[in-house]
Amino acid sequence: MNIKSLCLAANLCINAMLLICVARADTSQIAAVNKLLANIESNIPEQYRYPESIIEGKNWQQAPEFNQLKSIISTSWPYLLSNIQVVAPTEINKLILFSSFQSLPADEYLSFLDQAVALAEVKTIDKRLLQWALMPGDKNVRGVLAYNYDKPVSKDILTRVEKLFSNDPNILKFCGAILSGESKKTAEEYFKNNINDPRPKPANKAVGQNDFELPSYLSNGTKLAPRPATTPPRVAEQPLPSFPTVPVAIVVAVIVGILLFILRRKST
Repeated sequence: MNIKSLCLAANLCINAMLLICVARADTSQIAAVNKLLANIESNIPEQYRYPESIIEGKNWQQAPEFNQLKSIISTSWPYLLSNIQVVAPTEINKLILFSSFQSLPADEYLSFLDQAVALAEVKTIDKRLLQWALMPGDKNVRGVLAYNYDKPVSKDILTRVEKLFSNDPNILKFCGAILSGESKKTAEEYFKNNINDPRPKPANKAVGQNDFELPSYLSNGTKLAPRPATTPPRVAEQPLPSFPTVPVAIVVAVIVGILLFILRRKST
């Protein structure tokens, strides 16, 4: 066997080991986030586990698990969002996860909205969840679409949202006001005419600097479903996909053995 063949075999082994490590790390991360979400949800009193309460309430966000969740999504949100059905199996899990996404920088939140729309388009997530994400309450991303309405990504998001909610006049009005620039203009005029307003004032801020509040006109009266008379049943948690617990050494040995066999056949 020549040196070139040995190098090829070693490279294949290294790649195989890396793939195994990455797969295990991904599975471990999903399990960690799934556990955090389950713990946060279980600590919310049963009578408050419905969408409106989760969206409007802030006490549950004081939980240390929520800070841990925000730390994880800061670097891993695209992967977690693409696996949301496994990461967040219940409706409340999804709401909690979407709440944590509001801690993202404004430019990343736009990217998140872009992917969230794609999930709603293929019915991976409920449109109500997307509807709420379009009107974030966190000051870090509040008004992010309105103040970046002229950016291609914002226009694309809103145009697709209009198609998804073609029968909802409130959402259509919401999107139309942003796309025309009316929302941004109205917000600027509001703060200009309310100089004593204690809230932060916008100053043509760029993406990532939307740390101000917009007036309530942005919501256009759009709300989620009315509060249920009884606590909605919880969706059974889906089991996490298990990764084969095959020792790395065995996998490497099998790969090397196959390569040696092939090389010997070629040399004879």
